[in-house]
Amino acid sequence: CAVGRSPKSTSHSTMDSSSSLSQAVNSLHIETEPAALYAACVLISELAEKAPTLVFIYLSQILDDSGTFQDSTLEDRQGSKLWVALRDARPEIREAATRATSACLTHVIAKRDSQLRIRWYQLIYERSMASLESSSTDAAHGSLCVLAELVDACQGQGLTQQQLGRAFDTVWRLRDSRHLHCRVGLLALLPRLVAAAPSDLASDWLPQHAAHLLSSLHAGPELRAAAFLALGQMAIGVGTAFVEHVPAVVQECSDALLAVSVSKGRSLSRPPVACTEALACLRLLAEAHGAAIEQHLARVLPSLFHTGLSSSLASTLGTLAVHVPSLVPELQDRLLDAVCKVLTRCSFAEWIELPTNDQSNQGGRTPVVGLALTNCALDEISDHGGRVVEGGTSLQAQVTLSLQTLGSFEMVGCELLSFVRECVALYIDDVRPPVRSAAAVTCCRLLASAFTGGMAVAHYHDHSCDSEGRAQPYLLRTQHADVHYHQVAGTSSVALEYTSGTVVCVHTGGNGRGGTDASWADTIGRLAMVDTVLERIVIAGVADAEADVRHAVLSALSPAFDVPLAQTGHGELLLMALSDETAKARELAIILLGRMTDLAPAHLLPALRTHLFDLLTEIKHSSSALRKEDAAHLLGRLVYATPALTRPYATSILHVLQPQL
Repeated sequence: CAVGRSPKSTSHSTMDSSSSLSQAVNSLHIETEPAALYAACVLISELAEKAPTLVFIYLSQILDDSGTFQDSTLEDRQGSKLWVALRDARPEIREAATRATSACLTHVIAKRDSQLRIRWYQLIYERSMASLESSSTDAAHGSLCVLAELVDACQGQGLTQQQLGRAFDTVWRLRDSRHLHCRVGLLALLPRLVAAAPSDLASDWLPQHAAHLLSSLHAGPELRAAAFLALGQMAIGVGTAFVEHVPAVVQECSDALLAVSVSKGRSLSRPPVACTEALACLRLLAEAHGAAIEQHLARVLPSLFHTGLSSSLASTLGTLAVHVPSLVPELQDRLLDAVCKVLTRCSFAEWIELPTNDQSNQGGRTPVVGLALTNCALDEISDHGGRVVEGGTSLQAQVTLSLQTLGSFEMVGCELLSFVRECVALYIDDVRPPVRSAAAVTCCRLLASAFTGGMAVAHYHDHSCDSEGRAQPYLLRTQHADVHYHQVAGTSSVALEYTSGTVVCVHTGGNGRGGTDASWADTIGRLAMVDTVLERIVIAGVADAEADVRHAVLSALSPAFDVPLAQTGHGELLLMALSDETAKARELAIILLGRMTDLAPAHLLPALRTHLFDLLTEIKHSSSALRKEDAAHLLGRLVYATPALTRPYATSILHVLQPQL
């Protein structure tokens, strides 16, 4: 489908697309080989999205073989070309034809005027109903799929209440069909019909629809998956009218998750896959009803983690945290336990109780046993690589998913700096690039939360401070800078002054009546932990062997890190990224350094000025068109990121760029 994904529109590519589309339309007939029929449907789908105007020219041939559907009868339309694929005996071809129809509805027909749009809707509706009333189960399945896409596209317009009622009466007769695909297609269509129908009609349909969906949960794996999704979609579509069915649905979700857990204990050789559809159903219920069903969702929380971590579980947890905030504390505790068991082979509560080694200079702690457990996990991944463990996934996949889940969930009121430094940051040195990338990005997100939460950082506009009421300053020696700190008079904040001249204020969370030496030292120790982890992150973003890892790390360094990154040691490391072998890494470095020029102009601006001259030289003298293009793109980024730096050189920049036009 390279033709459909062509990024540039030229006369030559348009001719190729038109020729390819014409061939695809002509191949939509019964005698066509299955592979060619499938390819034709895929091409129509891609071109409908990328070149809708071109597809509209052929739309009458795609959906109505009679040429002009306005004057044709229903019998004349039975040869409509796309409907050949929708009636095909192979389900994969019917699904591809459904996607093509959906693309035509969404990107081609929906952009036309209302009168023409409704006429196309009526045509597709009549064709779908004609196929549903036929004796062919394959045609019925294709029509169910198309009717579902049509109802979505109409959005309550284009189909009358009588037509929706006729559609319901027709498809409802297929609820006991022996054809599995027809029953699955019906489950996908029912919530759409209820959502599109007027409220009085939807209230009449809802009880029998909900009862049918609940009964389908026990009719087989395929129907169960479709029924869970349909129940969640119906909750979204009908709103508060679905609340009375929530207890039964939540109980079914809990039973499905617990069933996986029970069978998981019976057979370790082939453990079952997590019931992702039940998790998706819970996610949709939370979106639809939020805090109104809090008590029902609270009962199912213990079941969520019985299947282990998964991307579907991570998405569900995020939705629950947004729509039911009262569940966040329990969700955090359970998530931390699940992640900690993967990373350290013990629960988070057990990890906290591990013996520690005090490090007064760093203010942190290093659990001896926890470090050994984490290194053991690293060794297992390094030695066995893709070895499959309990749960059906490799150790690498488990660790990567755990790190990504921990970074994606918004932790509130949790002190995780020690856990980040002593556990998560260790995986930055893993031998597997996906693990390194996930660990570095997770560290960035958790540290950024610390800065914006319990360690809120703000700049002082006046670097001079009144000495009255201050305690004796302390001196913290880190690897990169000497940091003097003291308590700000009458506040619960600590002021820090770096050797670079930057002064920041860190809120310690006190009561504003002054603090003790221990509270100040604890705050500085936390900052030292941040500095230690940040150094490892920056090194990974600059020197990692994998370009994808470097890109991910540099992208994850948000503005929350600008103050500590502007210090001499970190800033010099980031300047090395300007010489990265990939243009994307150099672009990210320019954006990052440009944000920090106001914080540390003395050692950042000279290097960026030199880089500006290097880019101009590259554009002017390079013999490679690709290198010139990259240099011009980076120059634009540099001009945007550092306008004060590039403004005096605007004339020189224009003199270099004009000959290249």
